[in-house]
Amino acid sequence: MFQYEQNMANAHFYYVREDLQDLLRRLKKGMKVNGRILDKLSNNRYIIRILGYNLLTESEANFNIKDEVTLTVLQVEPHLTLNIAYRRKNNSDNAMDFLVY
Repeated sequence: MFQYEQNMANAHFYYVREDLQDLLRRLKKGMKVNGRILDKLSNNRYIIRILGYNLLTESEANFNIKDEVTLTVLQVEPHLTLNIAYRRKNNSDNAMDFLVY
């Protein structure tokens, strides 16, 4: 999992602390999971927290920090792919899938 730290210069650091295989074993195709956007790294890259894991993700949808989403697992292998089923506050018909790195 990524651990987030912010220093006085507002630099962001993420540390991998756990293997994601435990998370991937818990996820099944079609399953719905809730997540929260923790940070926006660039125009289409985000850190999202799902089931206690912080994941580096990419999406063409625009999110704000602290947005809450409900995601549907489209596939687990070879890459975890999640579809945005619901967005709290900004429920958008233009939601795009997340690709998890």
